[in-house]
This record gives sequence, structure tokens and C-alpha cells, in this order.
Amino acid sequence: MFDMTWKNVRQYSNEKYLQGGKTQLPPENVESVALLQWEEHCLECAYPTCYQTCLKYKPRLDLECVRMKYGFVENTAFSGLFSDSVDCRFEPWAKIECFFNPIGLSPKKIRRLERISRGLSRLVLWLGIKIHFISPTLKLTRALKKIRDKLFFRNKNKINLPKFDAFVLECYSPETEPFKLHLQCDYEEKLLSLRSFQIVPGFNYYVIPFSEFKLSHTKARIFLFPENDRPCRLVFTWLDFVRFKPTIQAAEKVKCVVWDLDNTIWQGVLIEDGADCVRLNQQAIDTIRQLDQRGVVHTIVSKNTYQEAWAVLEKFGISEYFIYPAINWGAKSENIKELAARINLGLDSFAVVDDSPHERAEIAFSLPMVRLYSDKQMAVLPSLPEFDIPVTEMSVKRRQSYMTQMKREEIQTKFSDDYEAFLRSLEIKMEIFKPEKEAEIKRGYELLQRSNQLNLSTRLYSLDEYNDLLSSDEILCYAFRCWDKFGDYGIVGFISIALEDIPRIQDLVISCRIAQKHVEHALIYWISQKLKQEGYRNLLAHLIISKRNGPLVAVFQDLPFIVIEENNKSILYKIPDLDQVENEHIITTTFKELIDENHH
Repeated sequence: MFDMTWKNVRQYSNEKYLQGGKTQLPPENVESVALLQWEEHCLECAYPTCYQTCLKYKPRLDLECVRMKYGFVENTAFSGLFSDSVDCRFEPWAKIECFFNPIGLSPKKIRRLERISRGLSRLVLWLGIKIHFISPTLKLTRALKKIRDKLFFRNKNKINLPKFDAFVLECYSPETEPFKLHLQCDYEEKLLSLRSFQIVPGFNYYVIPFSEFKLSHTKARIFLFPENDRPCRLVFTWLDFVRFKPTIQAAEKVKCVVWDLDNTIWQGVLIEDGADCVRLNQQAIDTIRQLDQRGVVHTIVSKNTYQEAWAVLEKFGISEYFIYPAINWGAKSENIKELAARINLGLDSFAVVDDSPHERAEIAFSLPMVRLYSDKQMAVLPSLPEFDIPVTEMSVKRRQSYMTQMKREEIQTKFSDDYEAFLRSLEIKMEIFKPEKEAEIKRGYELLQRSNQLNLSTRLYSLDEYNDLLSSDEILCYAFRCWDKFGDYGIVGFISIALEDIPRIQDLVISCRIAQKHVEHALIYWISQKLKQEGYRNLLAHLIISKRNGPLVAVFQDLPFIVIEENNKSILYKIPDLDQVENEHIITTTFKELIDENHH
């Protein structure tokens, strides 16, 4: 569901008409949908002060800021979850955001609530317009929205997670060039997951397993935004957590075979007999190789300890045949459902080979559309009609394409318990430079005008004062841009350092979009190295306390600064010895004019 409290239909009428098309996920194939409320937000949001200071603030009739050019508008040429779709155009800095909601309802109930919500939204919009002409205010329209949201989106801090299978993103792009969308999930200032999608002209359809989001609280935020502030138009047909409805009938052909390990892939029980005593079942590997050549992919669902079982598969030299192995002690039916979402295949195209009648019964009860075979039947599988698949050039390469995708996705799961290792895996790059081009100077000024969570001084400069700052011989001014393996963040920060007896960080402002990624740590290390080259030994930073910059206080507590003065208005920090500042080796930093000398 989308918040349609505000929309500019007259402006939307100037958009090019789109022909429309069919969704890849008919609602009748979905059992339940999470009750989400997508709203338009700003990547650099610092409400309410930004409404007075931000250069990009454009007031709507209700005095909220225009982030999406004309809000969210119904487009009846497309359908997905609803009989219409949501058409929108991202302005620079725009994002759409929601809080995770564990309540799952049938598509029919969601559509009923959507009609009520849209009616209430129209009422809020009408009242907002009336109030605007009497006395422009945000308070009443915000209060009305809060009442509406409480009717539908009840939150609890701790939840029992529902059994959603996946997050489905389906959209149509009328843009002429491909671009990337970033999907980010965080909770209490910690990044939970980050995905990037290549959006091509026309229809785009992605299914992301629910487990990748690592959701456990309703206060987890999920937001979506185009790469590098790209203005773009998108039509969303699905943007939801879903549980798929079981399909009772199996597909005509099998596309993925799920193998058990004990007394199936090998003879013996690993946990009882040990790794040295189990023996490879040659019939199993012969069948796997035959089907692999036809483009049938293979995976493992086995109740074992992953490290021990995978080591045996590697010893036998067959680990390369299995994509996304699920070797754990969970229910096999749940593992298979997650695998289906991960590799984007229907459950009706899966087959299971397992020696245990009990396990086959458990799968049959939960997943009646999945074909089941005992270990005694593995020899005849290649001769069955459901495995009679024509061999093509693509089928021979199918496993390799999945293996390549696994390597990409491995990043998120491999470092789930090591946040710094996860950040390193993103391969974040930062380039520091002196703002010289018009766009660089303008972006630095925009950042300084925002009193946000990562702003040291909260000082608001006039344009003349800012230009004097850049031209001063006694103040070092740098901007910095960042990018990672998923895409470009653009220019995300500005810093000024007064060259006094002890250098002092005068201004430091960092974009919210790069928060939680240790950019501040890499920047302070680079600054320390530069000041040491100039003969300085210490560094000061004067932080003005505001209601919003608490996250920056937490950052300074994580750096080698000590507090030398503190009151209820400000904190004066000091690095007593610049040699104490260590490189985390999380972010690769370069200086535009001195790349070879300053690269580390």
C-alpha cells in the first residue's frame, strides 16, 4: 500500500501515456501479503529545520516537501497486487520508505483496506487544502495521517515473525536507459541488508528470499532509492513481502533436484559413522551428472552440521554440483521453500530424493506440488518423462550461472555475524577532493545547509560566507564522494579544518545515505595522515549539540578522540596524538590530486 495523502493529478497528466502489461505474479497465486505503508521521504531528511534551510525544499499545498514530483498516482494501465498500479517520478534525493509490519493478510483483504485507506487519504488531502487557505500548517494533516495509520498499521516492538517467503519487486520503467535501484534495510542505526537491482527499460521482476532481510522488529526500516540521485519515473505493480500459495499440481518438467545426504548421496550416517567411514553412492553421482548436462540444477537439503557435511562433499569432489545447499537441522519443507524463492523457481518444478519415508511425508504434507523419490529410484530418474529435457547451450551453462550468482549473494550471509567484515565485502571507495567544479561547490553548500544527524557544527552559512570559507588560506576544505560494488552514492560529505596552533575540525557534515558504513572513520584517518605530513601532532573537533546529531556523538566515541570540555550545548574533542589513529582497512581512500601518494 502507498500513502496517497498528496498527489498532483494535474501535473501527472503531462506524463507520457504507457501501454501497460500483465504482472508476472497474479494475486491468486499469493496466500498473504504484509501490511506495509510506503511513503515518500528524503535521503537527506532533517525535518523540520530542513524546511527552512534546504535548497531543494519545494512546498506542497500541505507544506510538506515535494520528494516525488507528483506524489503517488494510480495508473490503471498496469495491475499487480491491486487492479491498478502506482506511478511516481523520483526527484533528486527522493526515496520511498516503510516500516516492516508482520501482519500478513490475504490479497482480497489488502485490497479492501487499500480502498478504505485511499478514501481516508483523500479526506486528509481535502482537509489539508482547506486548512492551507485558512492557516497553512503541517500539524493537523500530520495528526490526521497518524490517526489513519494507527487504524491499519499497529506495531509491536518484539514479534513472532510470520512465514513470508519473499519480497517481490515488480515495476515498469519508461526510461530509455538502464539504471540501478538500491534496497536497504536497517534497524536502530545498523545496516541489516543491502541489495541492488538493475532496472532496464520495460518490465522488471525480482524475488528476494525473506531471510535475506534479517528482520526481527517492526521498527526496521526498508527504503528504496535510485542510484546517484537519478530522477526517474517508475510504475510499481508489486513492492511487498508475500507468502506464495501452494500449487497442488507439479510442473511438466523438473528443474531442480533436492538431494538428501545420509544413505542417499553417500552410504552411511555422518553423525554416527564419521567422515572417514561414509562412502560415496556412485549411482547418485552418475544420475546427478546426467541431469546436470540437461540443465537440471541440484541442491542439498540435509539434517547435518554444515561444516562437517560440506567437507565430505569436497573430499568426494562433488561439491561443485550443488547450488545453495541447506545443511541444517530445520524442517526440510521450510528449507525447500526458501530455496525456491532464492533461485526464483516455482515449487512445482522441484523434486526430492530422500531415503527417509518420514522426511518425504513431511515434505508431501507441506508441499504437495513437489515430486518425491526414494533413494531406490535414483537410477531411473534420467529415463522419466519429467526429466526428459532438451539439451541446449544454455542448459549446459545453467549451473555455472547459478554458481556465479551464489558468489554475489554469499557476501550477505557470510558476514552476518561480523559487521566490519560485511562492510569490507562491499568494497567501499572514497575519493576526497577540493570542491572546484560548480556542481561540487553547490553540493557541498547543500550538505552544509542541512541540520541533520551527522552534522558537527549545525552552522548555516550564507552563500557568501560559504564562498569565503572555500577561498580561505587558513582553512582546509574538502568534499568526498563514495561508491561500492553495488553503485555510486555521489558526493556524500564536506569537511573544513581551521589551521590554528592545533588544527580544529570546524565543519563536518555527512549524508544519511552513507551512514553506518564507517566513512567517518576512514575520513579521520586520512585527515590525520595529512596533518602529520604538515607537522601537526593533535586535532580538535568542536561539536554543537542538537536534538538530531546524537549519531555523530556516537561516531566520535568510536574514534580516538577524548573529551576535554563538555556542557549541555557543546563538546570539545581532541586527538592527543595523531599516531593513535589507526586505519580500519574497511574503505579504500584516495585524494583526487595525490592518488598514488595517499592511497591506502
